[in-house]
Amino acid sequence: ICKEALDDKSYTEVSNVAQGVIRNCLAQVEIQDKHYDMVEGWLNKALEEEVNRDAVRVTMADFQDAKGQYDQAVKLYEELLKDKNLYDRGRVTALNNLAFIYAVRDNNGKRAQPLIEEAISIVGPLPELLDTKAMVLLAMGDTQQSLSLLESALQASPEDSMLYFHKAKAQKSADDMDGFYESMERAMAEGLDKSKLPVLEHQDYQEMVKTYELIRAA
Repeated sequence: ICKEALDDKSYTEVSNVAQGVIRNCLAQVEIQDKHYDMVEGWLNKALEEEVNRDAVRVTMADFQDAKGQYDQAVKLYEELLKDKNLYDRGRVTALNNLAFIYAVRDNNGKRAQPLIEEAISIVGPLPELLDTKAMVLLAMGDTQQSLSLLESALQASPEDSMLYFHKAKAQKSADDMDGFYESMERAMAEGLDKSKLPVLEHQDYQEMVKTYELIRAA
């Protein structure tokens, strides 16, 4: 569909749509390398078009993030945030995603905290931002406040399997294994699987599922 759309639309328009499709498809099917390569090619051509360049730069950073190319994503997000005139939606995306990487990959909550606080100051306490802030606080060792934020996020998004997964992660950190089991069970009931999580959390997912299954079998 995107290939056909290129007959009538710019690479900028089509690459943004294609990146959204990849983000959604990651939760449904395994994306092949050739699809990543195709979209990356479109994004590079979109950058050459000089049309809505900032939006394309944000999309490219998000694309590298979705691929699991975190070093490249971090570099792009950091470059974007140097631009004080970056439009709000793009700035929030960069702030939120970079804070998540710092917290979950690098276990550096201190570095991540001002980023997620700035994102919330721009658009308010959206569930996805509260989720990231909860992971930042967890990296800083504040499990209780992390759990409190996740509860708030779940009130707004009660069917979000990732929120239950993150709640289970915080409960496991607090040695609340009964709570961990309940949250993992709800996450599974809401359709959680590895494909719905960022690559950064795949190992945690495997370990937590193993622990959940051991408890269930006991």
